[in-house]
Amino acid sequence: MKKKNKKKTMKKKNKRKRRKRKRRSIKQILHDVEIKRYVIEHGSAAAVALLLVVAAAAAAAAAAVVVVVVVVVVVVVVVVVVVVIVVVVVVVVVVVVVVVVVVVVVVVAVKAVILTHRSKYIINEWESSHHFYFSLSLLCLVQVLSIVCPETVPGYVMKVTEIAVVVIVVVVVVVIVVVVVVVVVVVVEVVVVAVVVVSVVAVVVVVVVVTT
Repeated sequence: MKKKNKKKTMKKKNKRKRRKRKRRSIKQILHDVEIKRYVIEHGSAAAVALLLVVAAAAAAAAAAVVVVVVVVVVVVVVVVVVVVIVVVVVVVVVVVVVVVVVVVVVVVAVKAVILTHRSKYIINEWESSHHFYFSLSLLCLVQVLSIVCPETVPGYVMKVTEIAVVVIVVVVVVVIVVVVVVVVVVVVEVVVVAVVVVSVVAVVVVVVVVTT
């Protein structure tokens, strides 16, 4: 009997416990309802905020990639420009050195020719204290004399001076052409760099505006 009573009382207690578990206070129910309503109302806003954060991160990453590409392009262009300028400067220096050497050789040759025959012609008057200083002005004077009064200048001196003048004119023209080419190349490369930089900056601005 005692065992049976114990079982009955245990069953009753268990039933009560189950009922208590099932029963929930009005406060608890209202709290749960409030939570559900909050999630429903603010869930979409949270999703939108998350999407905005992701979009902003993607835009920042794209802008960073574009900036890196711009920096690489600008560095490459600057390196190319520097290399071109160095090459052009080297070419100009070589041309100038060649011009100087040619002029010196021609001047020395003409001086030697004139000095060899200085006792026969009017060139005697251009000497001072038996020391003869030949220069480009004398070369031009010989050329003028060969045109104005050819009889005062021997034929081979005229030929040498003509060759010297032609060489000097050709060298001067080459130097002018090289300088013009250098200026044009530098201007074109500067314009290309400016166009590339402006285009990339415009693309970055458009990407940032569209993504944000």
